Amino acid sequence: MKQKVLKSIIRFFAALLLISLMSSGCIYSPSNTKSSKSDNLILLALVLYLSGSNSCNNNAGSFWARNVTTNKSYCVSATKVATGSSIDIYLENGLSTSLNYQTVATTFDNQIGPIEKLAFGPVSDINKDGKITALILDIKDGATSGSSFVAGFFDPVNFYQDGSIGSLRSNQREMLYMDGKELMNLRTSDLANGKPDTFLSTMAHEFQHLTRFQYELIADATDDTWINEGTSEVASDLTGYGNASTSSSVQQQTARISCYTGSSSGCSTGISGTSIFNWSNSLKNYALAYTFMKYIVGNSGSTATARYAFTKNSVVGTSAGIRASTASNLMDVFKSITPPTCTQAVINPSSSNQDMFKRMYASFLGQTASYTLTDSSNVFFGNTTALSNINTAQVNCPLPTDLTNAVSPNVSITSPLFPTSNNGPASFSIAPSQMARVSGNTTGVTTPGADFVVIKNGATDYILFNGSITSTSNQTGTASLLEPIVLPQFDLSGTDYGIACPLDHINQVHKIQLQTLRPKIYSAD
Repeated sequence: MKQKVLKSIIRFFAALLLISLMSSGCIYSPSNTKSSKSDNLILLALVLYLSGSNSCNNNAGSFWARNVTTNKSYCVSATKVATGSSIDIYLENGLSTSLNYQTVATTFDNQIGPIEKLAFGPVSDINKDGKITALILDIKDGATSGSSFVAGFFDPVNFYQDGSIGSLRSNQREMLYMDGKELMNLRTSDLANGKPDTFLSTMAHEFQHLTRFQYELIADATDDTWINEGTSEVASDLTGYGNASTSSSVQQQTARISCYTGSSSGCSTGISGTSIFNWSNSLKNYALAYTFMKYIVGNSGSTATARYAFTKNSVVGTSAGIRASTASNLMDVFKSITPPTCTQAVINPSSSNQDMFKRMYASFLGQTASYTLTDSSNVFFGNTTALSNINTAQVNCPLPTDLTNAVSPNVSITSPLFPTSNNGPASFSIAPSQMARVSGNTTGVTTPGADFVVIKNGATDYILFNGSITSTSNQTGTASLLEPIVLPQFDLSGTDYGIACPLDHINQVHKIQLQTLRPKIYSAD
């Protein structure tokens, strides 16, 4: 009884504190300055700590989870099955898996957590317990036998006070949701085939999303999906749990590589026609985002320490306060690398971030297609101006070894990399970052501007891409949020891969909820 009274008193004063903060404009607000946002994250943590979690009416071992298909919260009753110095693991009651839970906790403490702290910065601690919570459950994603499924996810709603984001409920803590059903079947199959642990790979992937969100919150910016997802894909490699390639002992994302090269049934045309900026949650998006991000990270330093410094700056921010939230900002972070061997190869003193992106993207695509790139006859801006320094970029910014072993064609591969489309059209309308490999005569290619890049491999084989980084679609305009609100739907039917990460979908729902409820949950400045 005394404990209940004490909790009630604490929550009463916490509520007064929260009201005081809101009335004084101290709660996180998009119009605040960067420094005040950082302070507000600390204030939010204090409020959550004092108020305690309202997760499922404070029932011990109960947590709110999101039904991914309906975007509604429901209560999961669970039991703690393992604990470590930086993680608590809970299992949904009635669910059984083959996992050794304490081994998972120890692996997180000793490998995943420490490596990702070096690579992406320290994780936040809004509920002041010094740990993250991992809930293993049967994720409600609408998956059926043989369909794609959600292997795990991070939900940003848990960073907010419970009840403040519409009908979505918050556990007010750093939390990962890990699937204990379909993911277990895939894990068993992968381990039997000599591949790394799919569960740990997914945990490493989702932990990057969790770590990154605090910095997005402070900056009041949702990072581009391809950068966030590409970095999470690389996180699985950095921690040692990327899928092992059958052609190399190096850890890699086999499914992503197979799609990139066009050797998987769901990606027979490879990544041809794909734009990483226009995210559609397809395997081709992941394949291109992963390989290009791996190329960038691989050229960010010659040692793991140097590469970690780059990836950390891309998430947390450089000394100048620049985070890799967009392609342009990613190029800014890359420019800050020292020693700048690869950087010097792709930057002229007057180069813009867009020109730098075009050079890196052209070098990357050309190398993965095994083209020989020269300045005078192979790579052009706008099909007229030869791209200078591209051969220098190819030499000084090579493909990482593990990508070379898996991606670059050799005599044993009969199908071409992202196969050519015979009799390609003479003109193209393609979105920013979208690429296409075609065969035919390049004479007469209609170029929409200098950001259109042509990479030639002889007279009849060439790659085209739109090197613009200033927009994500071919049209411009503004839109207003209108009632009634229709939340985005998450549909696993028709996808061409087994594991889906619903980050982009959840972020869309999250942004709509915030915009709709902004006058209600934020104080005016």
